[in-house]
Amino acid sequence: MNPQDVAKCFVRQRMLGSEAVYELLEQGDETSTAVVVRAPGLAAGSRIRLLTSAIYAMERVPAPESALARAPRYVPRLAA
Repeated sequence: MNPQDVAKCFVRQRMLGSEAVYELLEQGDETSTAVVVRAPGLAAGSRIRLLTSAIYAMERVPAPESALARAPRYVPRLAA
């Protein structure tokens, strides 16, 4: 796959007055891998595993400015 063809996918979860933003790297049927862009209690850049159903419940958001300089890595399966 050509790197220029790969789209980034970012999701945001807002809960209890806080906000977390993740970049999806790999989406599986049951679990997915993401990188923390920002989240309370988690270090930015940490890789985490999330339930795919939880990702579907999150809001898709544009790439944060801090992530725009990184090369794209993933084409999401999430519906627009």
